[in-house]
Amino acid sequence: MSEFLNSPQLPPGTKPLPTQVGGHKYGNGQIGCLEVNDGTILKHVQRPPYGQRELDFYDEIFQSTDDNTLIELRSFVPEFHGVIHGGNNGGVAKHQYLKLENLIKKLSKPCVLDIKMGRKTYDPEASPEKVASQTAKFPPAQQLGYQFTGMLVKYC
Repeated sequence: MSEFLNSPQLPPGTKPLPTQVGGHKYGNGQIGCLEVNDGTILKHVQRPPYGQRELDFYDEIFQSTDDNTLIELRSFVPEFHGVIHGGNNGGVAKHQYLKLENLIKKLSKPCVLDIKMGRKTYDPEASPEKVASQTAKFPPAQQLGYQFTGMLVKYC
């Protein structure tokens, strides 16, 4: 339980997402993905420029009405329910979250695989130290073009 002591306060009606297998999980000062009582997920908006890029991605897909490619893409991504502000700090919202459809909420024993797609897992503007760190984590990604970052298997 000590890993939660330095972690941000959870927004009301949420808990850490139990099926999150990759990325930054809730605990040890991290926010992670959260499960909401209404069956959706809150995904923390990252610091600029990453979080804004992801928000723009969802906005463009779900607000477009005349681009058939974007309209078709909707069926492959979780439904976007907007941005939620939480974690008050003196009346000011401290964190932003993307509110997304929970694609596995109806499954009794979901199996989850988190895959990083691409030969490079770092931002084009990353420092040389970050590039070296990310490249060293899984060198075959440069050749394969993907890597598994986590997996959850539930048996019948």
